[in-house]
Amino acid sequence: MATFTAGCASTILTSASAPESAGSSTSELPSPSSDGSPVVDPQIMSDVIDLAFFLPGPSMRRAMRLQRAKVSIEARDCGLAPYKDLDYTGDRYDQAMFPDLELIAENNLVETEEEDAGGKEPDFGSVDPKRTASPRPDGVLIGDVPCRYKSLPSWRKASSDLSSIWTDVALEVLSSPQMQGVKRATAKCLRENSGLKASDDDPTGSWMRSVDYYLSGLGTDAQWQRDETRLSKVFVQCAGDFATQFKGLLEPRRVQAVERNRELLEQFARELSAAGYVP
Repeated sequence: MATFTAGCASTILTSASAPESAGSSTSELPSPSSDGSPVVDPQIMSDVIDLAFFLPGPSMRRAMRLQRAKVSIEARDCGLAPYKDLDYTGDRYDQAMFPDLELIAENNLVETEEEDAGGKEPDFGSVDPKRTASPRPDGVLIGDVPCRYKSLPSWRKASSDLSSIWTDVALEVLSSPQMQGVKRATAKCLRENSGLKASDDDPTGSWMRSVDYYLSGLGTDAQWQRDETRLSKVFVQCAGDFATQFKGLLEPRRVQAVERNRELLEQFARELSAAGYVP
């Protein structure tokens, strides 16, 4: 049975038979800007920002979509099969901190489709050793698979640098005075409507851990599905003000983070475009 405290049918990539080299066809590249660098597609840039700096709400679906596309590009470069469905939304990120309440209302906190509904995750551990030898881009750790960074060499730095930056920002905002009242109200709502524990300091995270523990003790799949649906509705009912307040406080901080890291974000967006990502 699935848990949800954690961390697509349209074609978004060129076909798996497309050339592996990102620079093999100049027709795949955007027109150059005045300084000679390719122009960044605005929608790709928007998707990159959504993946780098999460916000509660529908932008999380854009982040999930791009993450699956990114992994599919890496899989193609390593000779593996990409995801078959890049719009699949079952691979959720941290729903306690960055909930997409519309998606949860539609599909619950856990999507109970077959495990391979969105396509099996590429197994990079099975990559031919000849592909893991070299070249090894800067920042790629020993034991990682260098072919993953063939088309997207900037992702290693982007993922390691930007995720830690944004985690620190999010935790700072959650601890701010502006969040305390809404956190207490959210915790009270969750406790009263579910009968499960939720702390005033970490209402959504502590409640989801309580839900995981509760669901893990149910005896049948039917019981699990019934109560998971009920608790998903409770979360949507109670977490709206929390998500709205948190998003509103994060948005100006995200603008600052984007400007400070624009060069890296734009480089990743250009690599995605050259690799065949279609937003």
